[in-house]
Formats: sequence, structure tokens, C-alpha cells
Amino acid sequence: MGTHSNKRATSGSKNPNRARRGVFGAILYWAPVWLAGMLSTQIVLAGLKPGLAESTRLDRVEQELAEREQRLETERELQERNRRMLEDPIYRERVRKSVRIAGQAPLQLQHDLPSER
Repeated sequence: MGTHSNKRATSGSKNPNRARRGVFGAILYWAPVWLAGMLSTQIVLAGLKPGLAESTRLDRVEQELAEREQRLETERELQERNRRMLEDPIYRERVRKSVRIAGQAPLQLQHDLPSER
């Protein structure tokens, strides 16, 4: 009976080492899975979500810029038309005559501008 109790005492003292080796072995065994999971989480949290948010923001900005470009193009066309009109000698003569005629309002470019301004 005395020897049997000694075996229990020695096996009990080796049990924590085996448990540590078992836990450490399990951690090493599953390390590739955990590392892949942590890398995937890092990519999603630090790369994908901010990237999608930036993509959405850039889509809004692109739409705003397209609208602004359209307005500026319309304004440029209007300015070009006014420039051609002012360079036209016939138009300039009409304006000069309208200024000389009493009681008639002189011709102005504002008559040619769109009313939405």
C-alpha cells in the first residue's frame, strides 16, 4: 500500500506539466487557424470597412462634381454665346442705336440670360 501511494504522489506532480504541455501543444496545433482568423479580422476591420466607406464618399463627391461640371459647362456656353454676340458688329450697332433712341430701353445682355439665375 505504501508504494501505491507513492505512485499517486509522483503522478500527481507530473500532471501539471503534462497539462501545460497539452495546452501549449493545443495552442501550437491551432496557431495557423487562429493566425488566419486574426489576419482576416484585421483585414476586415482595418481595410475593408474603411475602404467601403471611402468608396461611398467618393461616389457622392463624384456625383457632386458631375453636377458642378454640368453647371459650369452651361455657364461657359452662355458666356461664349455672349462673347460672340458682343463681337458681332450688327449687334453692337443695334445696341448703339437703341441707346440713342429716346424712350426705348437700351438692349442688354440680361435679356438673353436664362431666367433661372
